[in-house]
Amino acid sequence: MAAVRQVRAQGVDLRLILAGAPDADSPAAIPQATLTAWAAEPGIEWLGAVSDVRTVWSRASIAVLASRGGEGVPKSLLEAAACGRAIVATDVPGSREVAVEGRNALLAPPRDPAALAAVLARLAQDGALRRRLSLASRGVVDPEFGEAEVGRRMRDLYLGLVAPVPIPRRDGGR
Repeated sequence: MAAVRQVRAQGVDLRLILAGAPDADSPAAIPQATLTAWAAEPGIEWLGAVSDVRTVWSRASIAVLASRGGEGVPKSLLEAAACGRAIVATDVPGSREVAVEGRNALLAPPRDPAALAAVLARLAQDGALRRRLSLASRGVVDPEFGEAEVGRRMRDLYLGLVAPVPIPRRDGGR
């Protein structure tokens, strides 16, 4: 929110769509009251829980994840890349596997709202860059996370689990 507020204060017409409900089991979850207060600010919309994320990406041009790291490969970035969206993310393990600096994403250091604001403003104001990154996004994730590769890995896993195990012969091999 701090980065979005900075970009909007610069006069950039950046609108933020927040999707998802707070996770009651997570101490790091943003409380519903905070999300509601943010949604009251100009240019901010909170959708709550979303059953089909494609409805979000049909309205958004840029995916943003300001992660501090530690969650592995973020599903939200995989979904955004699969939908062909340009990405702004923090430069942390997991995010870097989906958000490749200069290829389909612009990265900022974690916990640095000013740096995040700078890359957001750059991407919001540069339509050609946004299109180039968007067009590359699916190509970044398909080779490793696409249906064909995931299917191949699952098949190999299952075949490894059901591979015949040699049974010792009772007659000593005669």
